[in-house]
Amino acid sequence: MPRKKEVVDAPKKGGLTLTQLASYDDILTDALVDHVYFWTAIRKNRSKYNLARGISEDDVTKILLHQVIIDKDMPKAESSLLQLPGLRKFHAALKTDREKQYFRAHMQRYISMWLPECPFEVSTTNRYTIVTEEAAVIARQDVAKGETVKYLVGSLVPLTPEEEKDLGLRRRDFSIVVSSRKKTLCLFLGPARFANHDCNANAKLIARPPTGMEIHAIRPITAGEEITVTYGENYFGEGNCECLCLTCEKRGRGKWIAPATIGCGTPLSDEDDQASSGYSLRGSTRKRTRMSELSASPHLDLDDSSPRKKPRRNVAELPSPLSSDLMDGICEGTVRSTKKRPRPDDEPISVKVEPGEDSPRKRKKIETLESLLPLDSVPSEGMVPGSLKVMDLETEENSTSNLLQDKKALSPVQMMPTSTSPMADSIYDELSAALKKKPSKATTGDRVEDAPISDSPSILSEGKVKVMELVPPTPSENNASSPLGGARPTETPISASDHDSLFDRGNPLASSQATTPGPSEEVESKSKSTAHPKAENSDSELSELDPDVELDDSSMTVIEQVPKRKKAARGSKILPTIEVEDASLRSPGDYTRTPLLLGETYSRWVDCRTCSGCWVQQNGYQTRKECPRCERHSKLYGFQWPKTDNKDGDDDEERVMDHRTVHRFIRPEEERLLVKKGKGCLRAGSVSTSRTQSVPTEIDKGPISSSWGVPRFVLLNSIRKMTSTTINPPRDPNTLSNYNNFSTRHTTANFEIDFEHKCLKGNVVLKLTSISNAETKDILLDTSYVDVKHVSLKGETLSKWELLPNFEPYGSALKISVEKEPEQGQELELDIQVETTEKGIALQWLSPAQTSNRKHPYMFSQCQSIRARSVFPCQDTPDVKSTFDFNIRSPLPVIASGLPTGVHDSQPGKNGGPSTSLYAFKQEIPIPAYLFALASGDIATAPIGPRSTVATGPDELKDSKWELEADTERYIQTAEKLIYPYAWGTYNVLILPPSFPYGGMENPVYTFATPTIVSGDRQNVDVIAHELSHSWSGNLVSNASWEHFWLNEGWTTYLERRIQAAIHGEPHRDFSAIIGWKALADSVDHFGKEHEFTKLVIDLKGKDPDDAFSSVPYEKGSHFLLFLEKLLGKEKWDPFIPHYFTKFKGKSLDSYDFKATVLEYFGKDQEASKLLSNKVDWDRWFYSPGLPPKPHFDTSMVDVCYDLAHKWISYDPDDKTSSFQPKKEDIESLMANQIVVFLERIQDFEPPLRNEVIHAMGEIYGFSSSKNVEIVARFLTVGLLAKDPEVLAPTCELLARTGRLKFVRPLYRRLNEMDRDLAIETYRKNRDFYHPIGRAMVEKDLFGSG
Repeated sequence: MPRKKEVVDAPKKGGLTLTQLASYDDILTDALVDHVYFWTAIRKNRSKYNLARGISEDDVTKILLHQVIIDKDMPKAESSLLQLPGLRKFHAALKTDREKQYFRAHMQRYISMWLPECPFEVSTTNRYTIVTEEAAVIARQDVAKGETVKYLVGSLVPLTPEEEKDLGLRRRDFSIVVSSRKKTLCLFLGPARFANHDCNANAKLIARPPTGMEIHAIRPITAGEEITVTYGENYFGEGNCECLCLTCEKRGRGKWIAPATIGCGTPLSDEDDQASSGYSLRGSTRKRTRMSELSASPHLDLDDSSPRKKPRRNVAELPSPLSSDLMDGICEGTVRSTKKRPRPDDEPISVKVEPGEDSPRKRKKIETLESLLPLDSVPSEGMVPGSLKVMDLETEENSTSNLLQDKKALSPVQMMPTSTSPMADSIYDELSAALKKKPSKATTGDRVEDAPISDSPSILSEGKVKVMELVPPTPSENNASSPLGGARPTETPISASDHDSLFDRGNPLASSQATTPGPSEEVESKSKSTAHPKAENSDSELSELDPDVELDDSSMTVIEQVPKRKKAARGSKILPTIEVEDASLRSPGDYTRTPLLLGETYSRWVDCRTCSGCWVQQNGYQTRKECPRCERHSKLYGFQWPKTDNKDGDDDEERVMDHRTVHRFIRPEEERLLVKKGKGCLRAGSVSTSRTQSVPTEIDKGPISSSWGVPRFVLLNSIRKMTSTTINPPRDPNTLSNYNNFSTRHTTANFEIDFEHKCLKGNVVLKLTSISNAETKDILLDTSYVDVKHVSLKGETLSKWELLPNFEPYGSALKISVEKEPEQGQELELDIQVETTEKGIALQWLSPAQTSNRKHPYMFSQCQSIRARSVFPCQDTPDVKSTFDFNIRSPLPVIASGLPTGVHDSQPGKNGGPSTSLYAFKQEIPIPAYLFALASGDIATAPIGPRSTVATGPDELKDSKWELEADTERYIQTAEKLIYPYAWGTYNVLILPPSFPYGGMENPVYTFATPTIVSGDRQNVDVIAHELSHSWSGNLVSNASWEHFWLNEGWTTYLERRIQAAIHGEPHRDFSAIIGWKALADSVDHFGKEHEFTKLVIDLKGKDPDDAFSSVPYEKGSHFLLFLEKLLGKEKWDPFIPHYFTKFKGKSLDSYDFKATVLEYFGKDQEASKLLSNKVDWDRWFYSPGLPPKPHFDTSMVDVCYDLAHKWISYDPDDKTSSFQPKKEDIESLMANQIVVFLERIQDFEPPLRNEVIHAMGEIYGFSSSKNVEIVARFLTVGLLAKDPEVLAPTCELLARTGRLKFVRPLYRRLNEMDRDLAIETYRKNRDFYHPIGRAMVEKDLFGSG
């Protein structure tokens, strides 16, 4: 019944109110729990609480680390936290000094949690709701019995009845306690609110006047154990029948199904209760319907008086429902009461039922139950055995019945189990609890019966009802021969005159109304009182009142308030359903390693390497070492959990002050030994160098234990699911394909280029191999805005395929279902008819007017990084490589990323259009999907070397040939000497239209290059050296995902500069590196020095890889390789280069593979191995944001540029007497890249040069009329920084004739700063000119990511 409302005095004048304390607690848990590396959010007291702005995790954790953990200066920490914008604003809004004092006092409670000597931490658990996390208190230090748990405190504020009602309506009554002395409801908040309930708690709540509360240990608590308190004997239903605490789980009580009923091993003993797992769960709520919604912070009865002896109390005997697995199903029928008549105590129970439909499932349930009863049971010493009677009750047609139980209840001694069997223990616990219920009065014929009934239904089977009845044993019974000591099967016929219908009020299937032929009668339950036992500890200040009982001050007893039953409406019926199961019952361990939490692809349960707990890691393609709790501890305290500070004495372990320098993932060599699936569990497997292997089962290799208290059968089920699983860890978070189950081996692209409709039409044939063993029959492929027409498998049409919902930026997965799960090694050939759409951004279509000679249309592709999926369905990840065949029909010449095999099958055009030919290409070296490339237009070719060709528009062919023919072959030969021979047959260059967004794209056989490299002075052909280097780095050896993009671009930039050094000398290499360092610094400034994208290994989960595009992977990666070269010396480092590219030829790798390869290669060289061990901080290079350590460069070529730039600082065009008078000869001896360095130095001047000085520079040095876009773009930037209006027109003109992002994005940013309207107008005029990728990037710069 509802708790009786008490009259509560209003809060004292000037005291803390409900609203104040709730608001204080909300913002403080937000700031000092949620913003301290917490992986979820604490439930707030106010339902409309808005997250505080101006509170950042970095700011909060820095204050806690330096001022609380290290300095232990609480006042300073409090002051610093109050300076944070969010807290400062809140604190300033408090009206009185008293309010501010209360707020700061409450803040101190939360700040104290982070002191090193604090023995606990706030963690989470999913014990209650399985799918959601709720707070829990975990000990990280041992706490002795009787000790106060330091800093685990709270604050109280009295509630009015109206406030308490309002909290209930808003479902925020999860933190209420009751003063049994003052009968006052109080809101209880602070760190102690997170302590959960346990029926065998290890701590208790103690009130400390006037408004405080703390927690004392009532038995020793060890580190890793959850700190719990007892909320009350009837807090979670009558007799805590709905409790989900760890103790109830181990004993199979409360809402837990007893382990014995599901075939589990021996239940845990009471000794096991002493050691709780590190992630125990929060307490339940008082009502089943709200169990998943409310926090389990204590709603207790609190005695806030001084220590005194507890009064005895009387409590009515409360019913406890039977487990539905013990008695399942009740007979259907109409329940009618008959004339009352007495029944002798020894008369058998008679039940009459209507025949029900028989089912194999019903028979199986009772047979399973009977089979689980132990055959040999030995009575425990000193116990009087009870017995279990099984009756087969005959049914009669057109009669009704309900299961009845004997009026005579057994004593607690008589109900003790007669066997040590867990099955017996469980059954007797359940049945004994049911028989202890206070029976309701019901009518049966002429007699009055008190017949409590289980809320678990019985089973109809072949006209009989199986019923279990406990009867007192007789001395002559042979306990060993009966299933449970004294339990014996009996068959009791039903008398036709017995029409009993007695429902216990605890039965969820029962109604409070009973149907009678005549006038209805009121049925009541009497309240009984029993003595309350004395408290074990005389200083306890908490009573254990249930919400449904009240305190009788006159007798000092607790009286249960039992609601009266309503009169039954005439003619009403109760129709219980057969086989109704209580869905709320829980199985032990069902919240651990459950698939319910694996909602995302590659989510998995992972075991923590520190605390031996387990947690769900989303996107577990790269396995973390620690659970979120241990990782938070490591980040904050700089030590491994549970250590918080150095101990006195010889403890000289160094605290890690910057958590970003710690590598949080397991090593690659360990990653290969993990058993993984798309979703599921993860564990260590046996060593193998194969990418796939079967792992033997461990089911029969002895006992399996868990520090989490997970029952053995749960672990066995998990292990069974993990056996015979392949090791093929997915490493790419930017694909929707299940490439860890299937891998593309060959791709045939058959397309027609339709210039009129600007689309590709045709089909793609994918030959895939199953690399897992019958794990799934669903094939997932990446697509993005493609129109899939038809799917067939080996010529047979497949009907089971669908495009899943769009998930930006990754598109829509194409799900294709085959009839049977393919076995490992089985090949599948999919034929997919497809057509591209205008929304796809991999293709750019140019009208004739947009080309140089304005005669023919043009199209070209750019598939890096995740754009191939907008051309055809594929596994769009660099971790999958396949060979290719291209069959492309077009009216204009075609170029593809394969070697040409011929042009044939000319066909006349349709509807009078131009004729078309079929252009065929073959790529026999496996490549990832992003290297798929097509171009078609008015293309002419010319040789630029013995194995190289340049292709471009006819009008640009001569200039392009001259620009490239002097250096291309020289570059190839130099690269071959450094690595090994070129593998792709021919190396060719396609000069694309000016809208191409990049300097070059390393498509195999044909590099796609920007026309800005054709400058007429051969000064920009270093782009070719870079793209050529990709023939080894990126194309042959690829990064496994875009998170490791530096393995492509860092290596390529390094090789490019090695080629320059071999041709032009080492000073040129350093000069190029200095230019690169400037670009790196600019990127870091743009993102921010702490930004994720300034790391070498970045996190791209849920992000578009193009958003991270910058100089960082190029320059930071190349500087890392340069660092290794200088550390080990060229003589040792250079032989590693061909070894590396040989080992991973045709493969993909990540940063951990690279590291392992370096350490393995130099492992035999003691000197090199020592240097790598002592001098290389791998984690810092991989994971630290910002600039890396700057190397020493040869600045001889740079100094000339800097000296000239500094002369311009003091230059005055009107002062003809100045010592510096600029002239054109100043730059004649400089290379174009040196002029770039000169202009970039000018850009750094603060304040900028005056406008008239900039005009003079442009005129004297000819920058305004230069054809070299590298120079022109830098010079215009100088003017934009100076806000020179004369550079606006030439800037807009340059933006209209080039689409290279290297120039376009910086110019738009600067133009936007100077004149936003002009920037937007210029973009809108030229939007169609830019490549779709370029448009997307510029729009993000101008209009934001939204």
